[in-house]
Amino acid sequence: MVVLVASALATAPSALVNQAQGPLISGELDKWLALRERDASSQAPLIDGTEKRIRWYRGQSGTTTRYAIVYLHGFSATRQEIAPVAEVVADALGANLFETRLSGHGLQAGAMAGVSAEDWLNDAAEALAIGNEIGENLIVMGTSTGATLALAMVNHPSFERVSSLILLSPNIALRDSNSELLTWPGGPQLAYMVAGDTRSWTPNNELQARYWTTSYPTDALVEMMRLVKYVRNQLPMEIPQSLLVFYSPEDSVVDPAAITSAFGQINASRQQLVPIAGAGDPSHHVLAGDILSPGNNEAVTEAIVRFIRQDSE
Repeated sequence: MVVLVASALATAPSALVNQAQGPLISGELDKWLALRERDASSQAPLIDGTEKRIRWYRGQSGTTTRYAIVYLHGFSATRQEIAPVAEVVADALGANLFETRLSGHGLQAGAMAGVSAEDWLNDAAEALAIGNEIGENLIVMGTSTGATLALAMVNHPSFERVSSLILLSPNIALRDSNSELLTWPGGPQLAYMVAGDTRSWTPNNELQARYWTTSYPTDALVEMMRLVKYVRNQLPMEIPQSLLVFYSPEDSVVDPAAITSAFGQINASRQQLVPIAGAGDPSHHVLAGDILSPGNNEAVTEAIVRFIRQDSE
């Protein structure tokens, strides 16, 4: 027993290295994507409405638009997370939209089992590759850990055509500081002893129960924290993109102080930090979207569109 404990304490999750590879896209893009999603769901069916999708502006399939929006959803969530915000922004800008599905998410069974932070980096590289196919200038939007993932990709070659970065409640640190232990030597083993192999939580309504994974392996939390730690280690950073960040000072999921601190350590071509009050989400984390915070949809979408249009002035 002593030997096992000593071994656990001497072992920490490996540091994340971004070696993400974008896929080779061939043939008609919609068919190519559908085949990849079919292969991904071979072990477990997808929940309807969570699959990766390209939403072509005005239904004009295959037509490149001036802007293309790439949306990266958060940990345990899906593209329904802040819907229809990304759609409304895309329509206002005349943009095509790609919404991804991160590995392990949106599954009817076995959700988030065996996934890694490296898988999510590859998902982001794929999303950016698709974005580069459907638009001339990319706008990357991310919520929570999707925002973290976006920041993890800023030095990747696929990010070169990104002009704006829109982050909602970026996960720079969780509000529960005990989460930091997950990447320490022996941290995962301690988490298993305290919380068990699985973490479960209670959704706020039926739609959140449908489109979020409310029970997942503790291992997935370790992978999420590996990604968070990777991004924090990149700070301070200088980026050529414009940066718009929304956050709530009352967020009980991620640490608002970490968001403001990280914002101060990023030097963007233009940047704006927007505090949001009165989110419908009881945790003040999902700041817009019909499922949890519909009352903020208009204000958030208008702020995003206004910010992006200022880039072209």
